[in-house]
Amino acid sequence: MANRNLLSLSLKIAISLFFLGLLTSVSKASEFKFALQRSAEWQFVGRKVQFNFTIAVAESTPLKVKIRLPFNRTAILRITEATYTFDSSCLTSTNNTTTLTSSASDSLYNIAMFDFGDVTRASCDNSTVIKIDFEIQVMNHAHIINGGAQWVSVGAEYKNHSVWAAQVAVQTINPASSRPDLKVEVWPDLGDQSVVANDKVDLRIRLSHSDLTTEEAVSGIITWPLPPMLLLYSWVKVARSIEFGRLKFSDTVDLKCTFTIDKHKTKRDGKIHDCTTHIDVKYNGSINSCSSVSGSNEFTNEEPATTHFKYYVKHGRIKADQITASSYAASAQPHEGRMGGKAWIPHGNLAKERHQFLEVNFLRKVQIRRISTKGAGGSFVKRFQLFYSDDGALWTPYKQGSKIKEFAANVNGNSVAQIILPLPLTAVFVRINPVNWENSIALQVEFYGCKSSDSHIPSKLKFTSHGYLLDTTRNVMYVCSISMESNDQGASWTSMYYGVVSLLAHDAVENVLYGVSLNGRAVMKSTKDHAAKFVGIPLSTWLEVKAKDTTTHAVHILKNDSAIADHTIDPKRIKNTNWGVSAKGIHFEKSSSWSLKAIWMCSNP
Repeated sequence: MANRNLLSLSLKIAISLFFLGLLTSVSKASEFKFALQRSAEWQFVGRKVQFNFTIAVAESTPLKVKIRLPFNRTAILRITEATYTFDSSCLTSTNNTTTLTSSASDSLYNIAMFDFGDVTRASCDNSTVIKIDFEIQVMNHAHIINGGAQWVSVGAEYKNHSVWAAQVAVQTINPASSRPDLKVEVWPDLGDQSVVANDKVDLRIRLSHSDLTTEEAVSGIITWPLPPMLLLYSWVKVARSIEFGRLKFSDTVDLKCTFTIDKHKTKRDGKIHDCTTHIDVKYNGSINSCSSVSGSNEFTNEEPATTHFKYYVKHGRIKADQITASSYAASAQPHEGRMGGKAWIPHGNLAKERHQFLEVNFLRKVQIRRISTKGAGGSFVKRFQLFYSDDGALWTPYKQGSKIKEFAANVNGNSVAQIILPLPLTAVFVRINPVNWENSIALQVEFYGCKSSDSHIPSKLKFTSHGYLLDTTRNVMYVCSISMESNDQGASWTSMYYGVVSLLAHDAVENVLYGVSLNGRAVMKSTKDHAAKFVGIPLSTWLEVKAKDTTTHAVHILKNDSAIADHTIDPKRIKNTNWGVSAKGIHFEKSSSWSLKAIWMCSNP
């Protein structure tokens, strides 16, 4: 009897020590607080429950969290989403890895692992809580019974502890009969565009099971009645999608279809149009499915999936010779500035200079309503100004009120920016002048609008392109030519503005030059620095200058005048040197022999 009492006492002591150890472990664990909440206590097969698990981090520690759902050959519950958040000003971690796995090595995940590495707790007044949000779905499994409990378990490893921190049951409901319930989505894949500006558009289709049931669907048909402006161009199956012959609960059909828009050009160009399209789905349930109203196993969506998008009709294309620029890199010429090209980039360091521009000659008056821009790689235009002209010489800035408007363009080099003009502009020539950019100027552009009802374009001026001026007071000869030598006989050649094709006159009082624009349609005036940019002036202003006594007119040489006409120069000498002109260019006399020193810039336009 004494031995039995002794054994009983030893057993009680051992049990007491066991519980004492357990209480000690719980006490240590209580320093870290855990809580698990759910959005619903009961749930039907196929539907979802949201969970929120929180960890109050008491001190710095290595930390791992594991979520495990019930499994028997396949997942009874599956994880569909799992994310975490924490205040990085109070907590830092050396690793933030989330891994979803399946005990059956399939896509029905029943395990989620969060490895935070070493978590460091700072001295902080804010929250030191890690929040883990996850979503589970009740599967159509043999172990699912009405009122049955399926346990969701969450474990944590921290410090020297490894505990199941929380367990919560979800009670399930399995209806006696079921039917597949599919949902279909359709949407335009526009990226950053708000309006489709190309002649093709990508539409995405996704077909999947809803959360109402996990019943299998078979023999499905997708019906897509297309509007007349859409013509199927191609389609591809998106990765991990399957053919719609048999659709298990966890499967999806995911397609990308490319359509040609308005192939026969039935819609008016220069306008934004709407396109609406819808999709119907018809499918069958399995032999165990409950029947539809008609008594068959065939089902259809109650409402078709509908989408719409806006598109812009463009019928014309700007040719390469219609595009010019202030300068350009050898591999990024002006015509590369068309949308879809490599992009226009100014030459060398000029790619970071505010006075660069890309110019388009539409050949007739057009009305511009919208502009799209794009960069190239890491370089793109952030902001730009617009200038427009009827003759390519007189330019008008696009203003908003009294100030030149700066248009916001791209935020990266890969997306297309859409810029709608507050008021349309009407012109023959349009310039884009970048004023702010990332890294350097790189521009692709497309203009949207229509032909203008105003078809008037200024006619070309009548002039002779082979002309020169002698300014004896300053010992300067002005001539539109291409210099053959930069320094000759002590006289330096200084380049003039490239936009002038021929000289007209020189005003000795103002010391300014007048010339003809490259396209031959406008008169241009220099500043006192003749190498600086010329600006266009009204024809009426030129007629007033032309009649002034202080205006010296250029001497012009006929194209077929091959003789060196030194006898026509008055005076014949500039700074003790003799010069002559002919249809070939400017000549210099030395030892009674004439040498060609500069050729004419171009022939008559």
